[in-house]
Amino acid sequence: MDFTCPKCHVVLSAPDSEVGEIARCAGCGNVTYVPAPKGPSPAASDQAGARGGGGKVLWTGRPSRKALLGRYGLIALGAVLGLVLLFRPGVWTRIGVVVLLLDAGAYAAVAIIRRCTQYRITDQLITYEAGVFDRTTKEIPVSHVREVQLQQGLLARMMNVGALAFSTSASGDTEVVFTGVRGPHAVRDIVREYI
Repeated sequence: MDFTCPKCHVVLSAPDSEVGEIARCAGCGNVTYVPAPKGPSPAASDQAGARGGGGKVLWTGRPSRKALLGRYGLIALGAVLGLVLLFRPGVWTRIGVVVLLLDAGAYAAVAIIRRCTQYRITDQLITYEAGVFDRTTKEIPVSHVREVQLQQGLLARMMNVGALAFSTSASGDTEVVFTGVRGPHAVRDIVREYI
């Protein structure tokens, strides 16, 4: 997709997979975010229509793998421990096998939960869907959103991921939270255009 640098107005190109990522302008060196495409892809529109999402799809996503690095790190430590124990004599070998099997199960669980979590923003609704066996769906009309909070810690800022909390009341009660969003600034700007 093509977009222009906000500083020098040079036309830049980036693949759709880099929406929300940081880009540097080749003309002036300005650092900016790759914006979301102005219109939805035909596949995204068909998917929203099939699910009853209604309206033009502005953005879809799921928790980023970057946001799950802590969990993946613990799983990697478990794998190392399992491998060390696997080559120890006696009962330690069996314990190593058990640790590796538990570790594989933990990795599969994290991957399945991530895959079964879906975020969608249309020009009418903000939708959160999650769950493997029991499915939870939360929808709020975009017209009812009063505040969009972006939450990022230090590591999240470095990895360009964050949480977006959508509030519908003046009291600031959070209705829907998207965690681990890649390029959260671009996603927040998309919602702000419609509220």
